[in-house]
Amino acid sequence: MTGHEGCIYIVCPDDEDEYDKEYFTAAEKAVSYGIHHCVNSFKVIKRWLFDRNPKGLSEEADDDDLVNVNESLSWYIFTSEGNIIYGASDEYKVPFDQEDNGRFENMFLYIKSPFGLGDIVMGPDFERPEVVTTDHDCFIEHYDRLKDHEYIQLDGSDNCIRTDCIGTNGNMYYDHTVPFHLWKIDSWEDKEYWELMKMMSIATQKGVDLYSFDFMCHEYGKRNKEEKNMNDEFNAPME
Repeated sequence: MTGHEGCIYIVCPDDEDEYDKEYFTAAEKAVSYGIHHCVNSFKVIKRWLFDRNPKGLSEEADDDDLVNVNESLSWYIFTSEGNIIYGASDEYKVPFDQEDNGRFENMFLYIKSPFGLGDIVMGPDFERPEVVTTDHDCFIEHYDRLKDHEYIQLDGSDNCIRTDCIGTNGNMYYDHTVPFHLWKIDSWEDKEYWELMKMMSIATQKGVDLYSFDFMCHEYGKRNKEEKNMNDEFNAPME
C-alpha cells in the first residue's frame, strides 16, 4: 500500500456514507483508522482531490471532465481485522500513454486469489463445501485479454473465482465468488459429499473442466431420453 500524490483515502466504517467521513493521504493510515473505528467492516475509497485530477487540469478538459474531477479510482471493503473482502479499481496496470497518471502501480492494493485449482473451500454463504476451479493466474490472464483490446478497467468481477459443488438433488452447480472471505477445509460432516468433493478436486487438478463435464453429461442424458421417446412412439400399438 502507498500514498498517491493528489489523492485521498476516505474511510467509511460499517457501510456508512462516505460524505463527512475521515480521510487520509496514505492508504496505510486509512486502513489503520478503519480497523480501530469499525464494528464489523469498513470501506476505503481512493479518490482524486478536486484540484489535482489531471482530467480537470488539462487544457483540453471540457465541462464533463470538470464535473468528474473528484472521481473515485479504487475502493476496497475490509473486515474489522483489516482483511480484504471485496473491491474494485479503475486504474491501469501499464499506461498506453506515458502521460497517463492512472497507473496500476498507484492502486493501493494488488489482489491475487489465495487459492489454487482443486482447493476445497467453505464460505459464510455456502451451504456446503465447494471446489476451486480457477487458478492463481486468472486475474493476469483476464488483464492480458483486456490489454489486447486496448481496454483496461478492473472491477469487482475481476477478483472473483469460480467454485463448483454438488446440490442435494445430485446436480452440479457453480458460483462466481469473491475469494477473500473463504477458507480451506480438510473434512466435512457429510462423508458421502466429502468423497464427491475429493473426486472433483482431483479431477480439477488433472485438468478436467467440471462445467464442460457436467454439460456433456446433461447432453448425453438428453439424447438418450429423446431416443427413448422416439422408440416408444415407434413401438406404440396402432389404434
